[in-house]
Amino acid sequence: MTTLEGMVKAGLGGVVTVRGSIGSGKTVLLAEFTRLAAEGGVRCVTVTAASSGTRHWNLTAEVAAAAGHRGADPMAALTELVAQGPLAVFVDDLHRVGAAPVELPAAAARLSALGVLVVLAGDVEATPSWAAMYAELLRLPGFRSIRLPALTPSGVLEVLSGHLDGPGDPGLVDEVYAMTAGNPLLVRALVEDLLAVDAEDRLPVAPGHAFREVVSVCLGRIAPQAAELAKCVAVLGDTTDPAVLATVLGVDEASLPALVRALGGIGLFADGDVPAFRSPGLAAAVRSVVGAGRATDLRVRTASALRSRGADDGEVAALLLAAGCAPDEWGVTALFDAAARCLDEGDVELARRYLHLAAHPRPGRESSGVDARAISLGWLLDPATVPRWLGGAVEAVENGGFTAREAIMLAGQLLWHGWYDEAGPILDWLATNEDKFAPDDAADVQTLSLHIAITHPGMTGHLASVDPEQARNDVVTRASDALLHSMHVLRAVIVNGPSEDLVREALRLLEVCALRRMPLEPCLFALLSLVYADELGSAAHWCDQLLEEAERRGILSLEATLLGSRAHIALTAGDLPAAETHARRALEVLPAEGWGTAIGGPLGVLVAALVGMGRFDDAAAELGRPVPAAMFRTVWGLRYLRARGYYYLHTGGFRAALGDFRSIGSLMAEWGLDSPVLLPWRSDAAEVHLQLGEGGEVVRLLDEQASLPGGDCGKLRGVEARIRASNTDRGDRSRARTAAVAVEHLEAAQDRLELAKALAVLGDAHRASGDGRRARMVTRRALHLATLCRAEPLVSGLTGQQRPARAGATGAEQGLESLSDAERLVAELASWGNTNREIARSLHVTISTVEQHLTRVYRKLNVSRSDLPADLGLPTQAGPSTRRDLQSRVEAYARSAASPQGR
Repeated sequence: MTTLEGMVKAGLGGVVTVRGSIGSGKTVLLAEFTRLAAEGGVRCVTVTAASSGTRHWNLTAEVAAAAGHRGADPMAALTELVAQGPLAVFVDDLHRVGAAPVELPAAAARLSALGVLVVLAGDVEATPSWAAMYAELLRLPGFRSIRLPALTPSGVLEVLSGHLDGPGDPGLVDEVYAMTAGNPLLVRALVEDLLAVDAEDRLPVAPGHAFREVVSVCLGRIAPQAAELAKCVAVLGDTTDPAVLATVLGVDEASLPALVRALGGIGLFADGDVPAFRSPGLAAAVRSVVGAGRATDLRVRTASALRSRGADDGEVAALLLAAGCAPDEWGVTALFDAAARCLDEGDVELARRYLHLAAHPRPGRESSGVDARAISLGWLLDPATVPRWLGGAVEAVENGGFTAREAIMLAGQLLWHGWYDEAGPILDWLATNEDKFAPDDAADVQTLSLHIAITHPGMTGHLASVDPEQARNDVVTRASDALLHSMHVLRAVIVNGPSEDLVREALRLLEVCALRRMPLEPCLFALLSLVYADELGSAAHWCDQLLEEAERRGILSLEATLLGSRAHIALTAGDLPAAETHARRALEVLPAEGWGTAIGGPLGVLVAALVGMGRFDDAAAELGRPVPAAMFRTVWGLRYLRARGYYYLHTGGFRAALGDFRSIGSLMAEWGLDSPVLLPWRSDAAEVHLQLGEGGEVVRLLDEQASLPGGDCGKLRGVEARIRASNTDRGDRSRARTAAVAVEHLEAAQDRLELAKALAVLGDAHRASGDGRRARMVTRRALHLATLCRAEPLVSGLTGQQRPARAGATGAEQGLESLSDAERLVAELASWGNTNREIARSLHVTISTVEQHLTRVYRKLNVSRSDLPADLGLPTQAGPSTRRDLQSRVEAYARSAASPQGR
């Protein structure tokens, strides 16, 4: 102030620069001096600079205009003013004119020569052009420079102490200084925000409304490019590559450090040349003044700059996701690639977000590849959304320009959702051009053909059929190999019937896929091979492992499909409660629109389980669910029809049941897939004819089924024998033998419910032949199994055939641990219905020895023979392991008894 007063009083003119950051007090200083100069008789003209958009901002013209002489010759007007008395010109915010005006040094020199004091206030070193201009001003006679420094920590303490109650808290001083770098304007703004909160809540310092407003003011007064840099870093983060920032701002990278220093000068950026905010609060304050549209534009431009520099798709996609749009095809590609990568890495939620943004409809999009990728990823991440994209994809395909891989994927999804009319032309195109495809694409066509033959057999005429004999010991090196081979194995099991070789291949595929961490799709077909081969224990084990993996990955389509497979396994094993649980869960994880035509799978299991448990009203409610008409052209539709037939059969609708079962047969014959391994509709229909008293038709259907490939596998033979026994006159002695054959096959098949039914028939056969003791023992085993299955209709029928157990029998299980190995083995054989003579023959001991063991068993358990615990040798999961375990122990005991040491 003293310097300026002396220059005015000397009347010699001169040029003075007042330099300091935005908010350092330049405007306050000029206002105070203007007041003092006016009081001293000096005429003052004040100019607030503004951007001219060019480098031709004219000092003399601006001063003349401010003095009321706009349009006149500037120098003549100013000469006239000087003649009237001392004149001082104050120019504030000079840096806001943009690039340094080329005429400024000469104009200032002319005014100074007239005796005018020219005071230029601003941050005139913010850019290289202003630095050069400052060097020119240094040459002028009488030049003076005043720099306004930022507040020191002690200065901040003084400000806080003057406005807040009591002495300044050292911690508060440190935080305020760290956040403002001593910028007086920012410090005063924080003081205003601190005054609005209670003293005990002032730490940590939380910038408020006043601080955000002042930051906005600072951005408005600083050079536009510096303000844009601040906004860029606030939106994009301080880790953005400076070269990318320069590209987004449209400036040369070499000019970036000067802009960074300018922002550091006003306290926004940290010291140094790195574009980073001093504190998160400052970044948040700047972000608050950036509009949503501007933020989106910055992110999209940054994504484009990153892409042009070869950045990773993940970086590009992250910016587009934050922007909420992908305006061009390159952005869509980056989003799809990022979604696929996130899916591989297990970040399913982020993958879904990328997918939804990439697949969002945009006007003018013509690429069929976009729809194909959306459908492919959508199937894994959000299957319920796939149908909405199918229409656009079909239209794009019809216009041409699609690849074989896109056509294969789209055909599969169209079939899944029942769009058969749209799928047909695509399948025809694949068949016509298959010989022109690359080897991998040709293999994928073969995989699609096998998939269609297994799930949509009505559409097999479009592609070349596949030889089921190709289920050989192929080398599996890739996921596509595993998928193709697993389908070959399943197709061979269905067409030719199960075999040990095919079971080994299915297990090998599951092990290879698990060890190689391959996708889960091939495992689905290997699981079905095990189910159709009656290897339910292995199927359940692998399905549980795969289901855990699908849940961990969060892949909804695979999780739901595996839940459906687990429900199918449980139903086939006779575990009705588990079948219901898994089926309901499958239908919850994936809504009906995501299941498409495959909904018949889990829904059919659910209905069959409810019927088996006697919950007919619940089954009727599930049958009331709307299902797509196209479902009945798939194998899932056949399963649904079978379950509905069960419902009709058990509720007295025999003719309706027969209609559904025969519809299954007609469709399978039409498709050339009449396999009892896939669906034994003939034995189902035979059960209806049995209820109708049409024994001849029962025999015909069973004979026909037994003659087909796979018709002689264990479970089918067991069910067939059980129905034949039921169809035999009760007085016929062969009835018990036939029922015993059924029991033998079904014990190995691991189906508790079917075993319970066969045991019930066997018990009835013994009862009819007058062997009440055996009848009670066998029936009690049937009742035990039926109870485990929660098969209430069967339980009710068997309960009436059982005599009440005598007192004390209910506590028999408590004495099991007291039995010796030999006693328990004999007791187990007796509980399975063997006579003493049969037991003695099996163990190579005398009948007397058997009788002595049983006498001790009866005494220890406090039971009679007919009251031996039903589950003595029968764990909860009945199966071949139980029978094999018992047989191996019998053989071991027999060898021991036959050896000299044993004797």
